[in-house]
Amino acid sequence: MLLARESVNSGLLFDLAKLDAEIADLTEKSEAADFWNNRNSALEIISRLNHSREIVDTYRSLLRS
Repeated sequence: MLLARESVNSGLLFDLAKLDAEIADLTEKSEAADFWNNRNSALEIISRLNHSREIVDTYRSLLRS
């Protein structure tokens, strides 16, 4: 099945623009000098960042195929 255009919002499952913004925000937080001062918070941020990246990467990969 070919997609005529890229959807920016899947409707019910996720909002691509929101996920992109979250990835940018979490990436910025993870690059802070004091990021690892609070290990529990850092691990939560890394987990959320990886999860959001996985969703976006999978979606974009499907669009390319």
